[in-house]
Amino acid sequence: MATGHYAQNQLRITNYELKKGEDPTKDQSYFLWTLNQKQLSKILFPVGNLKKMEVRKLAKKFKLPVAEKKDSQGICFLGAVDLKEFLKHYIRRRKEKY
Repeated sequence: MATGHYAQNQLRITNYELKKGEDPTKDQSYFLWTLNQKQLSKILFPVGNLKKMEVRKLAKKFKLPVAEKKDSQGICFLGAVDLKEFLKHYIRRRKEKY
């Protein structure tokens, strides 16, 4: 399977190693830390060795509809959701101490 995550996957003798993406401002390896060896053996990160600007240039070159799309700060696999509203269901609000 190939994903658009900014991470890298490298085979080291007998084990796969999840590595940070080339673009430090877009790295998503921290999000994928739960992937096991079997999963890593079957996954590709085709944009992990590129910077975001390079990916945009390639998207333009190949006339992909996402070439001009605004960057998303949302949760990509959930679609259009309000991040604060989503997090309220999983993180208890802490009272501020003054």
